Amino acid sequence: MQTLSIKLPELKVNEQDPWSDDQLNRKECADKLTRILANESTALTIALNGEWGSGKTFMLKRWQQQLKNEGYTAIYFNAWEDDFLDFPLVAIIGQLWKELKGSPLEEICQAAKVSAVPLLRKVGIGLLNNGIKKVTGTDIAELAESELKTASESAFDNYTTLTECREDLKKRLQQLSNEVYNNAMLNEDKNEQETTKRPLIFIIDELDRCRPIFAIEVLEQVKHLFNIDHMIFVLGIDRKQLGLSIQAVYGNIDVENYLHRFVDLDFKLPMFSQAAFIKTLWKQYKLDEYLNEKSQEEQSDIKKEEGAGFKQRFIGLAQYHKLTLREIEQCFKMYSLLQNEAPLRSFTWPDLVVTLLILKLRYNQLYQDYIEGKCFPADIIDAILPRQSYSKQFDYDIIEAAIYASYMSDYPKTDLEEGLSTLLQNLSAGKPIKDIPCVSIRLKEQTDERKLLRVAQLISSCRDDFGRSSRYGQNTKLYLGKMLDMLSFGLPEDRRE
Repeated sequence: MQTLSIKLPELKVNEQDPWSDDQLNRKECADKLTRILANESTALTIALNGEWGSGKTFMLKRWQQQLKNEGYTAIYFNAWEDDFLDFPLVAIIGQLWKELKGSPLEEICQAAKVSAVPLLRKVGIGLLNNGIKKVTGTDIAELAESELKTASESAFDNYTTLTECREDLKKRLQQLSNEVYNNAMLNEDKNEQETTKRPLIFIIDELDRCRPIFAIEVLEQVKHLFNIDHMIFVLGIDRKQLGLSIQAVYGNIDVENYLHRFVDLDFKLPMFSQAAFIKTLWKQYKLDEYLNEKSQEEQSDIKKEEGAGFKQRFIGLAQYHKLTLREIEQCFKMYSLLQNEAPLRSFTWPDLVVTLLILKLRYNQLYQDYIEGKCFPADIIDAILPRQSYSKQFDYDIIEAAIYASYMSDYPKTDLEEGLSTLLQNLSAGKPIKDIPCVSIRLKEQTDERKLLRVAQLISSCRDDFGRSSRYGQNTKLYLGKMLDMLSFGLPEDRRE
């Protein structure tokens, strides 16, 4: 019997058709960016803003390949991979060298490398005392007057030298960008007679995941050293996370005003379709093949029905809770582990699995309370399900009924059993339910008697089915919870409760 993969390998970019695996229509966003910068001849820095897990890296890598196919010199730099370096300048110029060595521009790029070396020493830049201490190894307070004069002159001389080196570096970089702009490579499929002028595009990704000091130095060096014509920087950032990095260094400053010093244009990554992404992952994880194989082994269609139910419920709640791409991927890892561990002829209730995943992802304390029976079903339902209306596309009634039924099955000796039994009796008899404490706000506000009766019937049916169709009998929720309890979502702390 095959097992499900827990982590999918990162898909390589198809050089001939970069967007062949684009399920979220990111190409449309990339094309807009291309149109914005296509005829730009001055220095420009664009911030592509999207939350962590919104697919920025996927888009930027494919966009870089598209740009190269269209004749641009486009460089992709993952800043997070190089934030162990002390000097971001090394990484930035290193990426230029990596892209251009072996090309007609190699000689100019080599000259830029040489010009950058003195700047890496950082001697004589900053406060006078700092410069003197670096040159002499002595604090300014410890110097005699004659020594202070000598050290000061040394610091100022070094400052002048470094200023000249900085200007020389900018001159070399300007020469490089001019050559790129005026001699842009043509697409091989086109028969144009004249060279199309195209700026050099430098993409910096994952800046918000870097060490705060490294991230800030990247911004400052892009602004002060690379603010030259025909060179465009595109920063892939989560503005909120980058703002936290800035405040970690400078304190509670106005982040927006600070970033405006470095960014000329903000471009927000559009929302994506959770449904399309979930269906794509479902195929990539080969879940249909796995569940079909299990169904054949068990000589029952129950696994196929289980998978279809999970996918539909998960799409509905992923859209309602606006899960990010990364959060959806984490949920798939958990679901795959759960399926791999499920014994033969067991039914991992899709309604309960979806409930537990959303709770564990977004409401961790409520998740623990649910597993331990320390909260009412209403607390769970009001947290994870839409309150105002029932979707025509997604049957949330079934999830709600399963949550009620899980209490009646797993905790039959508690006060909830009595309350839920009263709920069923009152619903069936058409009596009011407003005074029953375990009933959710959604049901209390529901005036359609047919809807109430349907929910009552679903609750009763789910309660009976727990004992009949699940290997775990009345401990379905407890078993699933214990399995998921061993796992944690690999998400930033600020994404958890």
